[in-house]
Amino acid sequence: MSGWGTIHDNMMFGLRTHSQTLAKLQEQAASGVRVSRASDDPTSSHQIMNLQSQSESLDAYDTNIDRVVGNIEQADVVMQEVSQLLMEAKTLVSQVGSDTYSQAQRTANGEAINQMISQVVWLANSEVLGQRLFSGNETATVPYVVEETDGMIRSVSYQGGRHSTSTPVAPGVEQPGTLVGEKVFGSYDRQVPQMFGDTGAGVGSGTSTVRGDIWLTATHDTTTFAGATGVAAGSRSASEDTILGTSHTLTIDADNATVQLDSGQSVPYGAGGDDANLAVTNADGDTVYIDVTNLAGGLTGVTNVAITATAKMSIDDMVSTVDVTTFGENEAITDSRTGQILYVDATSLQRVGLEPVHIAGTSNVFDVLIAARDVLLNDRGLSRAQQGELTTGTVLESFDEIITTVIANSTAVGGRLQAMSNLKGSVADIKLSLDTRRSDLQDADIVQLATDLARTQAFYEMVLAASAKVLKVSLLDYV
Repeated sequence: MSGWGTIHDNMMFGLRTHSQTLAKLQEQAASGVRVSRASDDPTSSHQIMNLQSQSESLDAYDTNIDRVVGNIEQADVVMQEVSQLLMEAKTLVSQVGSDTYSQAQRTANGEAINQMISQVVWLANSEVLGQRLFSGNETATVPYVVEETDGMIRSVSYQGGRHSTSTPVAPGVEQPGTLVGEKVFGSYDRQVPQMFGDTGAGVGSGTSTVRGDIWLTATHDTTTFAGATGVAAGSRSASEDTILGTSHTLTIDADNATVQLDSGQSVPYGAGGDDANLAVTNADGDTVYIDVTNLAGGLTGVTNVAITATAKMSIDDMVSTVDVTTFGENEAITDSRTGQILYVDATSLQRVGLEPVHIAGTSNVFDVLIAARDVLLNDRGLSRAQQGELTTGTVLESFDEIITTVIANSTAVGGRLQAMSNLKGSVADIKLSLDTRRSDLQDADIVQLATDLARTQAFYEMVLAASAKVLKVSLLDYV
C-alpha cells in the first residue's frame, strides 16, 4: 500500500505544479505582465526596479524643466514689453529734442514717460506662482522698491538676490529658474564720467562709483581777496556771488575809480553807489559782490587782486555737501543716500551751477527713464539750450545703451529657452528608452504566452486524465 501512497502523492504534486503553472500563465495573460513580483524572476525584478527608479527621476527632471521654462518664458515676455516701453520713451524724447519745442510740449512728453516708470516697475516685480521672476535667489522678495516725493518716483533700488536659483533639469545639469533683475535691466561696463555743464568742474582721476545720470551741484561759500588793498567781500557775497575757484582776478583802477572782474565791464565806485555791495560782472556773466568802502589810501594806477572763491559741492541735491577750499584734482563728492562717490577735478572750477554728469555703461532702465523725465519736466530750471543738449546727447545715448542691454539679455533668454526645449526632448527620449527596456523585461510576450498557455493546458489535461485512471485502479481489476 505504501507504493500506492507514493504514487498518489506524486500524482497530486504533479497536478498542483501544473495547476500553479497554468494559473500563473493565466494571470500573465489577464494582466499582460510577466513579472509582477520579485519571486517571478529575481534577476529581472532587480533590473526592472532600477529602470523604474531612473524613469521616475526623469519624470522629476521633466517637471522641473516645465517649471523653469514657464518662469523664463514669462520673464522673456516682460523683457520684451520693457524694451517696447523704452523705445516708446526714446521716441518721446526725440520728438522734443530740439530747442525749438516749447516747455509745454516737453512737459507733456515728460508726464507720459513718468507713467511709463510705474509700469516698468510693475513689470520688473512680476511673479509666477509666488516666485518673483527677477529677484534671483530671493524669490519671495519684491525685487524693486521705489522712493517717491510729491507723488513721483525719484529712485528705484534693487532688493533682490545677487545670484540666480539653481534647478536640476537633468543629471548633473542645473538651470536658473529666476533671473537677477539688476543684471537683466542694468548695464555693467563702466566708462569714464562725462560732464556737460559750464561750472569748470572736470573728471577726477579716481574711479567713481556713482551710476547712471546724476547732477553735481556747485554753490558759493566764501570770497577772499589777496593783498592789502582793503577790498573785501560784500554782505551779499556769501549768498549771491557766482564765481568759484582761483582763476578770477579783480582789477582796481585807482586813477579812474573803477573795478573790473576778469575781462568784464569796468564798474565805477565812489560815485554815490552802494560801495559796500558793488556788483562786478565778467564777460561770462559771473558776478562778485565787493565792499570798496575801505580801500587802502594811496592806491594809484592799476592793481590786480587775486581772488579765491571757495565752494560747496553735492551730488545728492544738497542733502550733504563737501567743502572745496584747495581745489584739488581729485575731490571726492559722496552721495549720503547711497554712499556712491564722484571724483571731481576742481582745479579749473569757475562758477556756481548744475553740472549734469553721465557715466556710460552703468545705467539701468529706471535711471534712464527718470533722467529723461526730469530733463523734460525741467524742475531744475535748465535753459532751453541746455535741455536740448542733454536730450539729444546723454539722454538718447543712455536709451540706446540700455535698450541694447535689455534686448541682448532677452536674446540670451531666448537661446536658453531653445536649449531647454532641446533638453526636454532628450529627457523624453531617454525616458522612453528606459520604459521600453523595462517593458521588455516586465511585460509578457503575448504570442509566446499563448503558446505556453495552450501547451500547459493540454499537458495539464493529459496529466489529469492519466491520474484519474491510475487513481481509480483497485484489487477488483485483478480478480
